[in-house]
Amino acid sequence: MKAFVIKIDKIIEISVDSVLLIICGAKAKGTAEIKLLKFVNPTGNTFYGSCCDYKGFWSFECTECDHAFKICIGNTTESSSMDTCEFGKLTTGAVKKNEIQFTSDIGGTKNPLKFSINTMPSFMKIKIDVIDQDGFGNFDFIDHYEYPIFPTNLTNQQDSASQELKLIGENSEHNKTRVLFNQLRTYSHIYHRNGHLQPDDSLSFVRFPIHT
Repeated sequence: MKAFVIKIDKIIEISVDSVLLIICGAKAKGTAEIKLLKFVNPTGNTFYGSCCDYKGFWSFECTECDHAFKICIGNTTESSSMDTCEFGKLTTGAVKKNEIQFTSDIGGTKNPLKFSINTMPSFMKIKIDVIDQDGFGNFDFIDHYEYPIFPTNLTNQQDSASQELKLIGENSEHNKTRVLFNQLRTYSHIYHRNGHLQPDDSLSFVRFPIHT
């Protein structure tokens, strides 16, 4: 499995900033951000326990994987499919390391990752596939993670605190991969003042806390 900072094997720990949103009547447009902090795949194995890559043609020793991350934000149907991404999806560039401390650049992809949301839903699900990217169109599956978000109990921006979330990947019996995410938040680009919508993403925030 994979873990996000936790000591337990095959678990994902996610440290998340609160989900932030500016309310404008019944609708709001905004941006969801996910910042990747750390990923660990100590053995360099795929979902099925084999090496991502070998050091040589006759070698049985694993070398480092070319890890890339598919992020999908859905969904009204609560599907686990990576094709059901009503609120956005993207794939990062590959990083050839088995232990990654993420910076502002992930193989050419900016970190944090940003997704535009046209209408704020009452339910969202973050879905993540980790793959070994070996070339154009070629990849090995590492693992899958997901986490539901239910926006409830609004509070103000000052009261919004980071939280650590533990996610179980599908491959919990084989690997010890760990991923750490931070700063999941959604915020609107508009706010309502005296009956007028005005562009501003720094005022009138309310928070949707994440529930474990």
